[in-house]
Amino acid sequence: MSDNRTERTVRAFNYISGTIKHHGSEPFCADCKSFAAVVETVRESLEHFEGYGKTDEIPEGFKAVYEEAKGIIKGAKLPSEPVKRRTDGDCVLPDKRCFLKNSREFFRECIKH
Repeated sequence: MSDNRTERTVRAFNYISGTIKHHGSEPFCADCKSFAAVVETVRESLEHFEGYGKTDEIPEGFKAVYEEAKGIIKGAKLPSEPVKRRTDGDCVLPDKRCFLKNSREFFRECIKH
């Protein structure tokens, strides 16, 4: 039987994979250092999740969701020369906010044990 933490974690990977997929094809974010940092953080979290054997606890209805999210996360193309968009003044978001970093913080909250 699955616990809610496993389902919540799978849903969090699904959420962040959508963010990665979307922003990985967006001109401002795809080559940003923050994009690369978020993808690397999420990949590490995915490795930990799999390393703890939690994939065996994924309910049947969530297995396809997890596999799709995992594919997006592992397949995300990292920029070869990341740009510090915010530091360089190229990021156009207000108040020094970042779509990716904000999403990463929510992701982290969701996967807390």
